[in-house]
Amino acid sequence: MNLIKNILLGYVRHGLTLAAGYLLGRGLIDQAGGELLLSAGMGLAGLVWSAGQKYAANLELQIARKTLPQTAN
Repeated sequence: MNLIKNILLGYVRHGLTLAAGYLLGRGLIDQAGGELLLSAGMGLAGLVWSAGQKYAANLELQIARKTLPQTAN
């Protein structure tokens, strides 16, 4: 799973770098704005990834609870 995460976050980082470079080249943002864009984008990507992992883990737990036989106490 870490390999997939590293690959996907690498794509996100390169996409953000490309976007920041484009905006810098067009004069729409300055260097500080580019750094802010990269930082915010990577932070957002990390939050989305973490939320997705927690959602998937919770979904697996719910499925396991439904499929395992219930025992009487």
